[in-house]
Amino acid sequence: MSEIYALTSAPLLGVIHRTIGDKSASATVLKSVYARIWELRGQDENAVSDPLNRLRALAHRYALDYKAKYDLEPVKGPDVPTSDLKSRKDLSAEGLSDKEYMLLKLAYLNAMPIAALAKSNNCSVEEMERRIQKILSKIRRAKP
Repeated sequence: MSEIYALTSAPLLGVIHRTIGDKSASATVLKSVYARIWELRGQDENAVSDPLNRLRALAHRYALDYKAKYDLEPVKGPDVPTSDLKSRKDLSAEGLSDKEYMLLKLAYLNAMPIAALAKSNNCSVEEMERRIQKILSKIRRAKP
């Protein structure tokens, strides 16, 4: 279990903290996630999806549950100076479609939760996370 924790704690804490926005609450939720992982050990051996994506989805669900339980305010994303953002024209040149651009804009600039994006696009949270990661990797590959 310590190996799993070492490999997954940082990404899971990131998902939780991005959802909740409070450091101590995020740590509490992370403990709950690992308790659940311990309970579920060995049950998903035949699953076809990526284990880290399943763990991220579980962490996100626990964070949303915590947020709803304690009636926390929505988390606003970090303020990003517009001078640091690529223009829409630059992103088009890198092969980004209008739909991909809107997903990134909603997820990062408008701080829309992944679950809300998934719901509005009629897909699962895991699928939405895959789409966003695919878009980000497309942008990374296009950098000179």
